Amino acid sequence: MTARRLAEAADRIVIVDPKRPVRPPPSMPALDRPQTNPFIGDALKPMRVRHYLLRDAVLDATTMILLSGEARLRETAYCLGEETWGAVRVHDPAPPAPGTDRVVIGANLWAANYFHWVVQSLPAIDAALRRRDRSRRPVSVALHAEAPFQTAALEILGWGDVPRLRLEMGRQYALPLAEYSEFLSGEPVFGLSASEAATFARLRAAIPLAGRPRRRIYVARTDAAARRMRSEAALIDRLAAAGFEIVVPGALTFRQQAALFREARLVVGAHGAGMTNIVFCEPGAVILELMPAHNVNGCYRTVAALCGLRYWADAYPDPSPGGDGPPHVRDWDLDVDHVAWRAAAILRHLGDI
Repeated sequence: MTARRLAEAADRIVIVDPKRPVRPPPSMPALDRPQTNPFIGDALKPMRVRHYLLRDAVLDATTMILLSGEARLRETAYCLGEETWGAVRVHDPAPPAPGTDRVVIGANLWAANYFHWVVQSLPAIDAALRRRDRSRRPVSVALHAEAPFQTAALEILGWGDVPRLRLEMGRQYALPLAEYSEFLSGEPVFGLSASEAATFARLRAAIPLAGRPRRRIYVARTDAAARRMRSEAALIDRLAAAGFEIVVPGALTFRQQAALFREARLVVGAHGAGMTNIVFCEPGAVILELMPAHNVNGCYRTVAALCGLRYWADAYPDPSPGGDGPPHVRDWDLDVDHVAWRAAAILRHLGDI
């Protein structure tokens, strides 16, 4: 079994984003102790994004790998280990179903995660379907069974009525014409895409905003199974006393999360899927992201830039390092006094923002 690149197998390549500049986000005021921000001096860059149209492809629904002939297509193996990748073979794919002449691949292996759905799947689907009127082929979107938040997001974007090719684990599907987006491959998560910014703007525009955003929100991770903050209870007490609403996004519906963050002026939260909701914030809102110094990740910085938000991050060395698992899932801790001080400093500046 061989491997090929998407560009080698594609019948046609569509440039969705030609690496054009994206309007820079508004600047943050000068804050004290900038050395805790791991992104100072690191500029975000525009990203070229391509969609690949592949004839007579096979989709493996368990791994979301695409195959062309007998060749696995390397870029579609998102977050897969080499052993799993190497084991995928074409085996008795289901024949094309009626109405699946053109299939937009709507997910990667992580699409059930809120962040990956909003930041990868939605831009991929939205960019493809915004082009669909240029083709006479009927279009469907390949997805596994949808969670309520996934269905709601597609409805908000206006794609609720688009037919689905419903994928089942353990099966493969023969696709006469498949469209695969580089949004699903991971690289654009850390670059600026005008197409992705347009998808986020469409999400925002669909959620009514009454008046000027004024809410202060702390995004809690009290329901998290991994990367728990040891001092979160103490931090919640401090921020609640400062007038912050304590929000557990997973306890709300998609539309409830969207409406809440639409009214936010300042969002504070630790790195995690709940911070994805900053896509609904009005441009100019302020985001303070907290993260462990051993797991610095700039994905929400990118989202903030695409949405015209003022962003600051503070990374904290863990005073009790260690623990099980890789860095991105370990429990961690921070300096509650420093977070409260930083939030208060930002609030003092908000009158000037």
